[in-house]
Amino acid sequence: SDAYLDSNETSFLEEFIGPGEEAGEQALMTGPLKEADLRRVTDLAVRETMLMLAYGLALTDEELAGSEVARLRKIAGGFDISESRAAELKRYA
Repeated sequence: SDAYLDSNETSFLEEFIGPGEEAGEQALMTGPLKEADLRRVTDLAVRETMLMLAYGLALTDEELAGSEVARLRKIAGGFDISESRAAELKRYA
């Protein structure tokens, strides 16, 4: 949530989107996803996987900053994922 990818976060992302700084930097340059972007993902399993991966990325440093929690809650809300289900996905991450 600090708009900077450290080496652990970069490694985590590379596991899913392939190696190279360009992919991570490109993701950061687009800015936070808007609610309309989140609503375009219609498959519940995909939405839940995306949220779980977002939690995994946020937890690479083994702590969640307040700004990360706020952003993850906003993503969960945009995906229409309940707080209890979001908490479960966080545990899986």
